[in-house]
Amino acid sequence: MARKKAAPKLSKSAAIREYSGSHGSAKPKEIAEALTKSGYAVTPQYVSMILSNDRKKAGKPKRTRRTKAKSAQPKATNKQQLAMDDLRAAKQLIQATGSLAKAKAALDAYADLVSEKKAASAVEPRLPSPEPGWLFKSRRLSSHLKP
Repeated sequence: MARKKAAPKLSKSAAIREYSGSHGSAKPKEIAEALTKSGYAVTPQYVSMILSNDRKKAGKPKRTRRTKAKSAQPKATNKQQLAMDDLRAAKQLIQATGSLAKAKAALDAYADLVSEKKAASAVEPRLPSPEPGWLFKSRRLSSHLKP
């Protein structure tokens, strides 16, 4: 008796493409397991290679890794952190003085005090720098250091 011709079997690559087309989100391991049960000897690495080559031929970009989900609160930059620290300090000042008006008055008084100090330091003369060789005029060092 003559053998009947079997239905033409798809190539491994065509089977992989067909399965991934019908199961779009299937991973290579899942595809390899399903096709192995169907009679194709494929590995997950082979499936990945076929799918990757298909993406390259189609001009699609490479798959990228998923990034971790962003936290609910964005991280503060240095400037924002400084602003938050300043706000906390202002809050403590207001609590210490008892009211916002008293805190403002204290800050104004501090600003006046600082400006007076700057004005006073600008008027004071600077001391002259010591004359050259002043170190050698000392009794203690003169005997050891003079040539």
